[in-house]
Amino acid sequence: MYIDLYIDQLVKKLKTLNLNISDVYVIFMGGVAATLQEQLEKSVISSDIGFITDICATAKGYEALSANI
Repeated sequence: MYIDLYIDQLVKKLKTLNLNISDVYVIFMGGVAATLQEQLEKSVISSDIGFITDICATAKGYEALSANI
């Protein structure tokens, strides 16, 4: 399944960056969070994973950021 392959590649990439993500709260947002939530929860990325599943979350964040510039 392509989603499982994507998650495996994502986890491997994060590990190669030497990020100690097991000690932090990881948040996935937007379309990727909504689409991959189940698979990401099963992964070994972190024990604390948050999801903002609003597919417009990224756009809303940039809109709020630009309003404050």
